Amino acid sequence: MKNTYQLKIEKLAFGGEGIAHHEGKTFFVQGALPGETVTAFETQSKKNFSKARVAEIIQASPKRIIPVCRYAAHCPGCQYQHAAYDEEVRWKEIQVLEILESMAGVSRDRIRPIVPSPKALGYRQSLTLHPVSKTKDRRSVTRLGLVGDDDRTVFPLEHCVLADERLRPVLTRTFSGKVPDRVTFRLSSSSQIVSDGEDTFFRVRLAGQELVCSSRGFFQNNLEVTELLIGRLASWIDAAGSEVLFDLYCGCGTLGLLAGGDRTVFFIEENPANVVALRMNLEERGRSADRIVSGRVEKVLSGALESQTRKVAILVDPPRTGMEDSLVDRLAVEAKAESLFYVSCEPTTLARDLKKLTSGRWEVREAVPFDMFPRTGHVETAVWLKQK
Repeated sequence: MKNTYQLKIEKLAFGGEGIAHHEGKTFFVQGALPGETVTAFETQSKKNFSKARVAEIIQASPKRIIPVCRYAAHCPGCQYQHAAYDEEVRWKEIQVLEILESMAGVSRDRIRPIVPSPKALGYRQSLTLHPVSKTKDRRSVTRLGLVGDDDRTVFPLEHCVLADERLRPVLTRTFSGKVPDRVTFRLSSSSQIVSDGEDTFFRVRLAGQELVCSSRGFFQNNLEVTELLIGRLASWIDAAGSEVLFDLYCGCGTLGLLAGGDRTVFFIEENPANVVALRMNLEERGRSADRIVSGRVEKVLSGALESQTRKVAILVDPPRTGMEDSLVDRLAVEAKAESLFYVSCEPTTLARDLKKLTSGRWEVREAVPFDMFPRTGHVETAVWLKQK
């Protein structure tokens, strides 16, 4: 029988688990909210901490709500469906502040309030799904679904409350024959559904413009919050007064094109499909002064920067793992740039990189969290760094 404990929840950890202490041990409790008293059963025990899950709520938080999703009990995608949305964003703001302050030494007065999402549900423009095979009338049929909270079992679903309604057909469709272990579906502005199993291009309307995107490239899920992020970056870039912008990990050019204004942009991108989409976007806009540098940022940035004599700003939007150590070390001592704008979807790797950057030539001028991923444990953060 699993060990059970009565716990008083003190706060929320990054990712949405409730934190409690019992007999000198820290408990991370799934499904609990601050101020609640719960009975929880232990799911994992380590020397200094345990993982647990709520079995019974003895005293509920006034911010607790009933999840709107029928799959919430066994789908790990939404960590905050049991919390009112204002409570979710309040704790995400606290989490970003604490992570940046404790891990990177960022002063609290540099961290601005979180920017909430205009929509807490129905915002996702893409879904990554996995096959679920069943036998029907002596033949094998395949549905697509999500990985459950055991991190192994894939369960079919008919509806995801986070996804745009126009993506619903991919959840109810059946397939015959071999289906990849993982497939991502994306939605165009004209409601076309494309998958990364295709090598095709589609259009997304963002900040009053249309962008060509690759079905095999990355694009933000929450367009409304992406527009708010672009607006903040554009104001920072204008205030910095740079003449040339280097857009690293640029994808199809979203941030450089929409936040960079009319200044010259050097786009650096490794994914060949993204480079093709980027070239289309530049050609459609007649941006002959911009440059595309194909290759790994870590290998090509130095050469591209060396030739610059004008005022330079650098914009980075790396994957969740953050920048490679060699690039952080390079940027920490970079003398060509006067401003550095860092967009991150993972506060802990952001803090790790900021610690190195601020030990070099940089200081944080402003940091802003954005709730790009409502009802999940994730949060986007944009940071403006200036030369000391």
